[in-house]
Amino acid sequence: MAFASGQAQVTYPSTDFAGLGDTFLVSHATNGLALYDFTLTGANYSWDFSSLQANTQETISYVDPATTGFKTTWCFLNGYFFNCNSQFSNAFNLASPVSDGLELQGYGLTDLTAHYKVTSSSLQAKMLGANITVNDLTVPLTVDYSDADEIYDFPITYNTTFTHTAAFTLDLNSFGVPLQYASASTRTNVVEGWGSLVTPYATFTNVLKMKTTLVTDYTITTTTGTTPVSRTTVTYKWFDPSKGIPVLEVTGDLVNDVWIPTDITYIDNPQCLDPVALFGYFPVTPTIDATTQSAVVSFINASVNFDQYSWQLPDGTTSSAQTPEFTFDCPGTYDVTLTITNTFCDPDLTDTLTLPVVVTDPDNVYTNEVLVEGNVLTAVRSIPGTTYQWFICDGEVIPDATSNTLTVPGSGSYSVQLTTNGCVSMSDCYTPQLGVDEVNRSKWTLSPNPATNQFTVSGAPDDLEIAIYDVAGKKVASGTDVSRLAPGLYLVVLRSAAGSEVVKLVKQ
Repeated sequence: MAFASGQAQVTYPSTDFAGLGDTFLVSHATNGLALYDFTLTGANYSWDFSSLQANTQETISYVDPATTGFKTTWCFLNGYFFNCNSQFSNAFNLASPVSDGLELQGYGLTDLTAHYKVTSSSLQAKMLGANITVNDLTVPLTVDYSDADEIYDFPITYNTTFTHTAAFTLDLNSFGVPLQYASASTRTNVVEGWGSLVTPYATFTNVLKMKTTLVTDYTITTTTGTTPVSRTTVTYKWFDPSKGIPVLEVTGDLVNDVWIPTDITYIDNPQCLDPVALFGYFPVTPTIDATTQSAVVSFINASVNFDQYSWQLPDGTTSSAQTPEFTFDCPGTYDVTLTITNTFCDPDLTDTLTLPVVVTDPDNVYTNEVLVEGNVLTAVRSIPGTTYQWFICDGEVIPDATSNTLTVPGSGSYSVQLTTNGCVSMSDCYTPQLGVDEVNRSKWTLSPNPATNQFTVSGAPDDLEIAIYDVAGKKVASGTDVSRLAPGLYLVVLRSAAGSEVVKLVKQ
């Protein structure tokens, strides 16, 4: 709704924008967007959006950049070893958390924080900081804009237009992640209206209305190639000098020259809104690492309408961290529960979400395979600290059979229980083949041994299959070519219709 007003236009200088320690509670409204025409504008207008209904709320905060945890990393990457404090202070004087966590092509970033430089003439986004978890280790990273994103030119006054470009590249290859994200954008701000504004929160008698058109071209490069994407968003913002951020923002995408509003944000009072528990985790497909025999998973709280929360982790402990990490020592399926509470309501309102986390073992680190060699069974898994207990497959335990090999006491089927890092699993049942075949198989030998590039198997049948495992039980090669293997001790598993055998091989 828009109608004429009798107010005088105002000016919004940089001193009116948010400063250190400022926080703003904002509501989001996503319903009923089609009921309003947010494009109406001009001089001496009044906009009435008092009937908006909040769906969710969040707090926007502005903090000292030196407290975000990314100063040391930024100085190191830029070579500021002896003048870090001064260089960092000159570059940034305001910061704001952007997201608790996000997923980018299957990889996760947490504590994403924008770092700004505010001057009397502009607000520039100059650096992004985040934490990334790779190979069970969480480390900070910083990304400088190669072309700073000038978000506002100050002072903001009616009937002015500014256009600026911005660019940055996030390259994770140095962290062992084959991913690069490059962004180039053009931002155009047009201060196209002034007047008064009514929202569910308050009536603002002196506002300026800005239209921001942001055209972003970005590319995502992975091992499978480069994917280019282009997006145009249009945002309408209303500024009041009494508030450090726009008192109302309406954002939408421009698709085929048609603007589609998707979200409204406005400064508001606390509301009793139903809490909705939601969380995610990354990596999205947790896998056991062959070196550490574990998988580290980070959890991201994406809930809305809450002020208290608690995590119930698989080991029975609880956590109050916003983005907790948990180390899974065993493959399997585990439940993680998040409980959130909105204490502004009377009585308190809570919501709970439980999600299964499936931890896989694609490298077969915790292999349960057993090799059969005549009347001798050998558990392939040889991770240090692993314990073994052999059973007859009717469930009867074999006393004192606690090594990785078992010379079977007689005919029948046998299995082994393996315990590593507290992970307990049972192998399939195996029935040894006793008799003359065992004698024949014992004549298989490798030559040369030690080997440098290639070896041969004496007396090998036509259907012989060859697999090579390292001492941790991980399959590293097939066939007789060992030229690419590191020097060390390996187990060569020989299989044919007649049976199987394990032979030690030394790679020089």
